[in-house]
Amino acid sequence: MIEKLESLRKGYILPKGVPGEPSEKLRTERKFSQWDYVLEELKWVAIDMREERKAKVAISALVSKKIKKDVKQRQTHQQEKTIYHKLVSSELATMVCSVFDHYREDRKNKGAFDVKMEDKASEVVKIEEENGGKNYEKIDIE
Repeated sequence: MIEKLESLRKGYILPKGVPGEPSEKLRTERKFSQWDYVLEELKWVAIDMREERKAKVAISALVSKKIKKDVKQRQTHQQEKTIYHKLVSSELATMVCSVFDHYREDRKNKGAFDVKMEDKASEVVKIEEENGGKNYEKIDIE
């Protein structure tokens, strides 16, 4: 086959600078040298590095998506917590306001609340005096 190629090559006119003499023999076979093994190994290393880089890019994309999802979930959870705390605080504020409104109404009724407390306190003092300074009786304050 090589001979056939060389014979065909002789028939063509070659531009200047291109060797066309049949004296140059084409190499067909040669033994593998140490450098050939090194070059083969380098090709494998290059392929391994390229594939490893692809794998790292894919893994980093998956990790970044997971982190993004977790951060979004935390923000949503924090917003829900904030809304819950606002609702609880508004309920507490409403309850405190109702207590103070009730207290103000009692104060408007000429201190009825204070009079009741004074009457009960005087009853407690009387019972303590009767029992020798010890209060064994419970009094329900309304």
